[in-house]
Amino acid sequence: MTLHEAMIKAISDMGGGKQSISDVADYINSHNLYTRGDNSPVPINQISARINRYKQLFSRGDGFVWINSNQDN
Repeated sequence: MTLHEAMIKAISDMGGGKQSISDVADYINSHNLYTRGDNSPVPINQISARINRYKQLFSRGDGFVWINSNQDN
């Protein structure tokens, strides 16, 4: 699973809607949804970078992230 797929799963599993970026990172790490090459936990800044890279999938504001309703995977 890619990190952005893990983010979508985490946000959905957490009830959808706006979720704290740090809560998304914690959920991904605690449920082992994504493994980094060095096996270290996914840091919040990597989640933020992925949000910026996949603007068609995610929106953000005030420390929160949500899935765009008009996403094209």
